[in-house]
Amino acid sequence: MIENIKLPESAYFYKQQRPLSNNLITQSFRKASSKKKGQYVANIIREPVDVGDEQVFYSLCIFKLEQTPSFLSIPNEKELKYAYILVIEYNGYLVISKKNVSGFGKFIEQHIENLDYSLMSKVLVSDRTSFEKLTMNNMDVSDNVIRKKNVEALDLKNSFSTFGANRSIINNMRIKEEGERYTLSLNTSRINKLGSKTEYLDYFEWCIGMVTKIEGFEESNNYVDHFAKPIYFEETIDSLVPNNILILLSELSGEDVVEEIYLYYNDRKRELPLVNVIAAFEKSLSIESEMIGNYEVYHVRNRLDNSLRLKMNKKSITLKSDKLSNVYIKFTDGIEMSLLKYINGRQDYIICFEDIDTVYRYRKLFKDSQLLGNLDSFVSVLHPYPELSAVISEKGNVISSSEKFENNCLFGFVEEKLVVDDDYIICDDLGNEWADHISIRKGDTIRYLHSKHSNLAFSASKFHDVVGQAQKNIGNLFPTVDELERKLSSWDTNYNSSAITRIRKGKKDNLISDFVSTSNTPNSEKEIYLVVDFISKSQVVKEIEKLRRGIEKPKNEAIQVLWLLSSLISSCLESGVKVYITCLP
Repeated sequence: MIENIKLPESAYFYKQQRPLSNNLITQSFRKASSKKKGQYVANIIREPVDVGDEQVFYSLCIFKLEQTPSFLSIPNEKELKYAYILVIEYNGYLVISKKNVSGFGKFIEQHIENLDYSLMSKVLVSDRTSFEKLTMNNMDVSDNVIRKKNVEALDLKNSFSTFGANRSIINNMRIKEEGERYTLSLNTSRINKLGSKTEYLDYFEWCIGMVTKIEGFEESNNYVDHFAKPIYFEETIDSLVPNNILILLSELSGEDVVEEIYLYYNDRKRELPLVNVIAAFEKSLSIESEMIGNYEVYHVRNRLDNSLRLKMNKKSITLKSDKLSNVYIKFTDGIEMSLLKYINGRQDYIICFEDIDTVYRYRKLFKDSQLLGNLDSFVSVLHPYPELSAVISEKGNVISSSEKFENNCLFGFVEEKLVVDDDYIICDDLGNEWADHISIRKGDTIRYLHSKHSNLAFSASKFHDVVGQAQKNIGNLFPTVDELERKLSSWDTNYNSSAITRIRKGKKDNLISDFVSTSNTPNSEKEIYLVVDFISKSQVVKEIEKLRRGIEKPKNEAIQVLWLLSSLISSCLESGVKVYITCLP
């Protein structure tokens, strides 16, 4: 049968931890084909084949499946599909090719190990390699950042700026090396050579060649070192304390992926709205530790499941839950599994720690190797104003007869101190706001200013609020004429039933044309200001020095503030926007 199949040069490569017995392969084939229709088309166990001077052992299982077409709801209508699993054993490695089969790896997971992320990212890379496409995930778990990004070019080394790439984890890549194109999935150990299908002997020869490259791999510096760097889990995890997690379930919302999701408990089945399940985890969730006896338990706070917690394993971090183990997903291909098993199997979540430059993703720890080196850049965006010590509120006491904001509030400080020399000042607070204030210096600068007052010194939650407001409005720094015209109708009013005009300075008639011309001026600046009175520059410098020395632990609030600050700076740099934090001395 093996001589009748043609295969794409694509496979999952694993390091064997223990040999596979004939019985294990037989049982694994049987479990993977539990829904087969009729007899096996082929069922071959550990057959030896000579490939040149080398010998491999292969196991092959081919079977038929009947499934309901995803676009039909007619009872008893089925479509026939063929499925296969090909397992190749060579020189201590396991190579798996499969189609229309899910979950085969879990039957042999105790016997195999994924290839190291560093190896996968570099094994086919040389100085001559062209990087044609990268899929990247953000290390940041903030609500308003881009979580996933695809970039594509003839060669990204010449087209894509790696400034800020140190906070991006490469997930997939497509490269061109020595005239051949490959796609690599770094978290699943999958290597795919793009091209036509081959006969089995040629396929075995390709697998042997890949294993030889893997065995001969030597670490070297290249283009991928600009991105987040993987670090050894076992050597580092004991020194880390988790404090936030973002569980990514966006893949479930794709078209024709999930047929239903339901809770099965006490022999009763209750369907759950998929959108509600996804919504419960779409934001960063805090992690709180509790000592129970001699064990430290890490609770994941969320509104769906009070029993959700982290489990720190020898080589990974998984989730435990009494409730999610009873929530089941039925996929359109007929496969069913618990939501907990799905989440742990994919490992598609990001865990942040008190060490602000480290995150966990895809069974690996990643380090932003430039974060601690960029601490001085954090200080450079902080602009101290002693006048902020006299501020007692955000907007002051606004009454019907008020014609301006009081001097001892942040809004008054912005208008009287920060942007007093600009040609236009607009108060956009309340409603569908782009910022609390917008100011324009014709032909030179457009500023969006976001203000937040608090009596709590160094409040991470308040800083999170104002950073989130700034991040979600970065795109509004580049509005269309239609958007500005719609805005103008609200700007041509008074503020909150008072006598304070929203256009605080400048003439309405020229506002849109001057906004657009300034925005289109090639050398004009786009700036974001966070105006806060609960953070002081001296305090930030003090906490940064603790991080730099590594002797004294910074305050938890300080760690969160620095994470948020790093996130905001990265978002602004990607958009070509400058950022400033107006704070206490």
